[in-house]
Amino acid sequence: MLVVLGVLVIGLAAAATIARLAVTSALANDADNDELVLFELESAAHERVLAWLEEESNQVSLPPDTPSPMLVIADDAFEIDGRRVTVTVTAFDQCGMLPWAWIQRDEALPFPREVLDGLRIIELDERPAGLDLMVGAGAADPFPMSGTAEDRAVRLGDRLATHNAGGSINIATAPAWLLEHVENRVGVSLTSGIADARSANELPDPLGVFGDGTAAVRLTNRSDAWGFRIDLGVGQVRRSWWSIYSHDRRGWERRQRIVVR
Repeated sequence: MLVVLGVLVIGLAAAATIARLAVTSALANDADNDELVLFELESAAHERVLAWLEEESNQVSLPPDTPSPMLVIADDAFEIDGRRVTVTVTAFDQCGMLPWAWIQRDEALPFPREVLDGLRIIELDERPAGLDLMVGAGAADPFPMSGTAEDRAVRLGDRLATHNAGGSINIATAPAWLLEHVENRVGVSLTSGIADARSANELPDPLGVFGDGTAAVRLTNRSDAWGFRIDLGVGQVRRSWWSIYSHDRRGWERRQRIVVR
């Protein structure tokens, strides 16, 4: 039995802090089994996500000019028996995005007309909403990209939440376009005080519920649903997953896992 110790460097850009997580993987004697290494790394990434959700997710405040409600929580590269291993985990706040249900009734949304038309005819029935359903709705690759590179393209999955049924908007992470859309929706000015708090890397105060019935919007400063893109590489093998985690009375749980590639 070969025991491999890797270190994931956990970067929290919004808080400007760095934590470290030691990942210990018990691997079989066949050290060339890259798929097994990937399996162990994904399991470790899942545990890291749960720990981050419990300990740190409620403190996230992103700059007011952020184009996407995202931050990298793990980014590292190391070697196992001479093979390069890469680990990137990027968190995306579902409550910092437009709720899926708003697609049906809201106008002036920042999506191409053909994408909106495709989304509006999707019938979920008993299926949960998922980014994989958007591939046939005019979005060639809806899954958000990982990392924080300046040339990172903003995709549909950066802007549209599949697991925000309650209509909550996290004013600590939502991009400016979404806050402006909410302003128009509820008739309340939001941006000035929120921007000041976020510029100081502080949590803006929650504002409560506006509107009623299906039009009600809860303006909060924390999220009960996050999406994660997990990108792993071992040698020449690359795998990516998109996972949704949400919180209820039992705590944080993974609700959805989709293979990206």
